[in-house]
Amino acid sequence: RLPDQEAADSAALLFLAEPNRIAFITKIVESMGHLAMVSTVDRRQGLLRAICAPSAVNEVERLLEELGSRLRETDSVIWETQTMSPLH
Repeated sequence: RLPDQEAADSAALLFLAEPNRIAFITKIVESMGHLAMVSTVDRRQGLLRAICAPSAVNEVERLLEELGSRLRETDSVIWETQTMSPLH
């Protein structure tokens, strides 16, 4: 069961970008006050994932749109909880 927004620790957004713009988009998003972390899922397709705080989802979506990227149509925001185990 996926947690809802209120119970989530982070949100993952899958989005598409032109493959030749992946590095640029990654650097811009990550430089925006650490708004989100971006990773490449599939370089050939230009599929990327942005992980951010639930409160930042709307801001990340707006920024991606301004950079010419779009959320992947088949996916919605994935709310995640992190289970941290103590270090021994």
